[in-house]
Amino acid sequence: LGDGIYKDKYASLIDLLGLTKNVFLPGFVSNVNEYFNCADLFALSSIYEGFATVLVEALACGLPIVSTDCEFGPREILAPDTPVTAKASDIQKVEYGILTPPFDNTPIQITIDLSEEELKFAEAIILALTQKRDQASLDAAKQYCRRFGFDAIACQWDKLLESLLI
Repeated sequence: LGDGIYKDKYASLIDLLGLTKNVFLPGFVSNVNEYFNCADLFALSSIYEGFATVLVEALACGLPIVSTDCEFGPREILAPDTPVTAKASDIQKVEYGILTPPFDNTPIQITIDLSEEELKFAEAIILALTQKRDQASLDAAKQYCRRFGFDAIACQWDKLLESLLI
């Protein structure tokens, strides 16, 4: 879901790998829940994120998550009790998903020769799809997502503003 400068390259790679019947690029959509409710997994392959809202949305829908451990966002959301400076050097199961080594920032090449990081990402996706998820962990993830909701964030802003006025 989404759009960007690499969409045509992704389409070429999907075609090269013979995945046109399994992988779709619908572009920007206004309601991701329609897609998340039909999905088996959410994979975030970013090389950089701000706050990765999409991870919270996927968690709230009960999806297993695989994400690169890129700068900012994924680690803070999926492994909140770990140092933000930590970086996955291998597949790392964390509290709310799986983190993989970040991709480098080189231009996308349309090839079937995958980098070590891309192979780890693919391995993590297979792991996430084949491991059993219990209802307790799904419920815990949904509960955790509430801390990012409007009411929780507004309360934090109120406390911050009050502390500045005193």
